[in-house]
Amino acid sequence: MFEPKDLSEIFGQDHIVSTLKDMDLGGQAIFFEGWMGTGKTSMAHILAKTFAKSKHCIEHINCGEYSKVEEMREIVRGFNDSNLFGLNQCYIFDEPQLLSTKAMNCMLVPTDKLPKHLLIILCSAEPQAVAKMLPERFIRFKTRPLSTETSGKFLTYVCQQNNITLDKIKRALIIDKCEGNPRKIIKAIPKIKNIEDLKDIEYLLDMNAFDEDADILKFFKIVLSNASFRLKMKMLNNLLKVKTPNAIRIGVLNLIGNGLLRGYGDGQEKLLVDAYKILKNTYEIPEQASLVAAITDIHFNYVRGG
Repeated sequence: MFEPKDLSEIFGQDHIVSTLKDMDLGGQAIFFEGWMGTGKTSMAHILAKTFAKSKHCIEHINCGEYSKVEEMREIVRGFNDSNLFGLNQCYIFDEPQLLSTKAMNCMLVPTDKLPKHLLIILCSAEPQAVAKMLPERFIRFKTRPLSTETSGKFLTYVCQQNNITLDKIKRALIIDKCEGNPRKIIKAIPKIKNIEDLKDIEYLLDMNAFDEDADILKFFKIVLSNASFRLKMKMLNNLLKVKTPNAIRIGVLNLIGNGLLRGYGDGQEKLLVDAYKILKNTYEIPEQASLVAAITDIHFNYVRGG
């Protein structure tokens, strides 16, 4: 749908873009923080392509998949090997709060003194879990939601790039429901461009506004289905590699609440309410074990037993 090619296509982050345009990127350590979907990773990739030139010299590490210290040590070894052919190298660490404390330390120690051929970028939607461990040399940038005016300009630009025309009602609903989040605006356009029923449009945008991706939506549907317990645990395990237990729990709660609000229970209203009560009361430590127990309870006592 839309992926910014350079900093000129980044909307609403002028306070960051103006600094990045004049920055010498060699040997820098940068930390982008802010709401999910406000341009952190997009700017990271633009800087990476500017600095490293070749996609083979850019490493994008999803920290949920490399959370162990042994895995991080292997990645960090590449810091020293990356200049073998005299090429610039960029490492992007996405959601570093998912790393263990030891893995985080392993990744951060070499950033105290980076060689000029290296650029290190961290992107996090939960900066409080990362900031206290960051060395002072990290340059921090905080992304902001778009204003209503800028949201409108961004929506117009994306539609023009994709030859899409939206009427005034759809435009107004997208701007209102997406709350200044560029990613949500991008996701909303294809969802509603061919929908005419206003209730359906509002429902889809309400679901979109919670920023629950396709994986959480699919997991939500499987949890309430008669699928096997083994399949549900497999899907949950895969989600836990990229999302925190609480993010999954809140995502499912949002989907349940919105389904009830909009009358999309499909005859499962009682099951939805029961599942909501169970998940609402499982915000306990350890979070992962509590979430697993809640999904198990829903499966055996309400889906299969109800």
